[in-house]
Amino acid sequence: MTTSNKAIPVVIGAIVLIAVAYFGGIFPAGDEVTGTVAPAERYRAEQPSSDEIQLGDQTLQELMQTDSFDRMIKDESFRELAGSAAFAELAGNAAFAELAGSAAFAELAGSAAFAELAGSAAFAELAGNAAFAELASSAAFAELAGSAAFAELAGSAAFAELAGNAAFAELAGSAAFAELAGSAAFAELAGNAAFAELAGSAAFAEMAGNAAFAELAGNAAFAELAGNAAFAELAGNAAYAELAGNAAYAELAGSAAFAELAGNAAFAELAGNAAFAEMAGNAAFAELAGNAAFAEMAGNAAFAEMAGNAAFAEMAGNAAFAEMAGNAAFAEMAGNAAFAEMAGNAAFAEMAGNAAFAEMAGNAAFAEMAGNAAFAEMAGNAAFAEMAGNAAYAELAGNAAFAELAGNVAFAELAGSAAFAELAGSAAFAEALASESFR
Repeated sequence: MTTSNKAIPVVIGAIVLIAVAYFGGIFPAGDEVTGTVAPAERYRAEQPSSDEIQLGDQTLQELMQTDSFDRMIKDESFRELAGSAAFAELAGNAAFAELAGSAAFAELAGSAAFAELAGSAAFAELAGNAAFAELASSAAFAELAGSAAFAELAGSAAFAELAGNAAFAELAGSAAFAELAGSAAFAELAGNAAFAELAGSAAFAEMAGNAAFAELAGNAAFAELAGNAAFAELAGNAAYAELAGNAAYAELAGSAAFAELAGNAAFAELAGNAAFAEMAGNAAFAELAGNAAFAEMAGNAAFAEMAGNAAFAEMAGNAAFAEMAGNAAFAEMAGNAAFAEMAGNAAFAEMAGNAAFAEMAGNAAFAEMAGNAAFAEMAGNAAFAEMAGNAAYAELAGNAAFAELAGNVAFAELAGSAAFAELAGSAAFAEALASESFR
C-alpha cells in the first residue's frame, strides 16, 4: 500500500511514541513478562469480530507488521537513539512535523535513490562521524539549510546533474578535497565578501560554464601551476590584483594574439627562464615597459620583424652586446636626440643593413678603433661631424678607388703610424688640405 502524505507524520509520530513506550516500559520486551511476581488477573471481554471493526488508515499497522520495523525495534542503536533527549525534542518540533508532512519529503523518502543512499556504508559512516554531527547541529548550518537560496540551489536541475556526476563524486570523496574543505584558508576564502560577490556574478557563471575553462581546469599543468607557491604569492599580490582588474589587461588577455602567444612553446620557455624572471622584476624594466615610446616601438611592424630575426636574436644573446647595452656611455648615446635622428635616417638604415658594414662592424680592428679614446674624441669633434655630413665626403667615401685604398694593407699601416698621426694633426697639413692648390 502506498503511504499517503498525510500519514507520514502519523507514522513518524507513531515510531516516536512506540519507541518511547517500548523503552519506557509500557510494552514488554518479549512475548511474556517473567519474574517472581505473578501477573495480575485482568478482565477479558469477548473479542469483537472482524465485521464489527471499522478500519481506518492501515499505514501504521502495516508498518508495525514489517520485518524491518521489528528489526529496528530490537536494534540497540535505535533503542539508544529513541531514548535520547535529542530524539524526544526532535519528535515534538513543529518544523520537523511540517517537514515530515511535506510532499517533497514524501517524494524523497519514497525514491529509490534515497533508499540506496540511506542503506550505503558511506552514509552510515558519515552519519556516525562526530565532525558531521557538529556541523549538522551548528547554527550556521541551520541558517544555510533554511535559506531560500539554498532551497533554490538544491532544487535546481543543474545541482541534481552535478550531484549525480561520477567525476564530482570522485572529487568530493578525495582526501585532497577533504583537506582543502577543512583548511583555515578555504574557510577564510569562503567567508570573504569579495568571493561571495565573485561567485554570484554572471561573469563567473559564464566562465565556469565555458568549455575552454573546463579544459584548463582539468589540465595537469594548470593543476601544477595552481599549487605552485610562487603563483600563489603572485595571485595574492596587490599589484597583480590591480593589473587583473584593469580593462586594458582584460582586453589584452582576451585577444586572439595573446592566446596564440600564451600557447607558443618558445614563449613558455622564455617565461620559465630565470634571467627573464629577473628582468621582469627589475624596476628599470617596469619603467621601460610603461613608457609610451617603448609601447609605440613594440607595436611597430618593423620592430616586430627585427625582433623575430635570427641574427638579432643572436646579437641580443651575445655577452659583448649585453655589456655594451649596460654601458652608461651607450645609454647616454642611445638617449641622445642626434643619435635618434641618425638611427631613424633611411640612409643609415640602408648602411646598417649592408653586408660590408656588418663585416666591418664585426672586425676586431674596427672594434679596437671604435674603443679608442682618440677616435671617440674625433667622432665628437664638430669639424669631423661637418666633414661626415659633407656631400663631397659622402661621394668620396662611396668611391670604389677610395674603398680600395682604405682596404689596402700598406695604407692601413701608414694610417696607423705615429708619423701619419702627427702629420694629420699638424696645422701645416690642415692648411695644405684647405689650399686651392691641393684641390
